[in-house]
Amino acid sequence: MNDLRNKIALLITGMLVVAGCNIDSGNDTVREVGVNFSGLYSNNGGRIVSSNSGNGINTLNLSQSGDNLTATDNNGNIFRGSIGQVVESRATFNLRGPTTAGNTGTISGNIFASGTTATMAGTWVEPALFGNVSASASIVGATTTNTNNVDVVDDTNTNTNTNTVTNP
Repeated sequence: MNDLRNKIALLITGMLVVAGCNIDSGNDTVREVGVNFSGLYSNNGGRIVSSNSGNGINTLNLSQSGDNLTATDNNGNIFRGSIGQVVESRATFNLRGPTTAGNTGTISGNIFASGTTATMAGTWVEPALFGNVSASASIVGATTTNTNNVDVVDDTNTNTNTNTVTNP
């Protein structure tokens, strides 16, 4: 009888431990990248993607949270992806989403920010199509913060200098 009670107590304890655990997906991790490329990307009224199935892609409204990207094209299709390597105000990126024909397309390339303008260049790949991607957007600005703290101590003052550089 004691053996049965011990097994029941162990089972209840195990259930309580599992119920108390919060297990989140690793996909919830956001890496801060230092540059925000959010903006409405277009190609002077032309197509952003040179060749894709379905209706042409003329604009991408890109939103960025850390290294996560979400973009909605002019057809209402949603693309998701991420920023890869970032060097100063240049980054690699990828986006993946549907076309109006129901195929999945992938954009891979680079985004470069200069002041308040970002330029996107890359490739478009579908199962049976390949194209070029070219667009630009007005963005908030590529700001890189370099903190160089130099403490100058004399008998009366301590001064700390911090420099913020906005790319031209």
